[in-house]
Amino acid sequence: MKRHGCGQLDFFQKPVFPCREPVAQIDLVRFRSRMKRAMAKALRECRVERSVIAERMAHYLGIGCLSKASLDAYCGK
Repeated sequence: MKRHGCGQLDFFQKPVFPCREPVAQIDLVRFRSRMKRAMAKALRECRVERSVIAERMAHYLGIGCLSKASLDAYCGK
């Protein structure tokens, strides 16, 4: 039995918010661009020196060396 006006949502109505459809493949150019902008913003707002950040990133990524120049080049500075 269905009551009208009781303020309760109906689970079988159409969705209130649109849902995104999964894509078969990511747009790598767009993803890289967004990642670079986010990293550049984080580096601008961070109080730690870029050379220290590059050193920590190299450690976390398990690579031998990541220079400050490489980090600056990737982020577009």
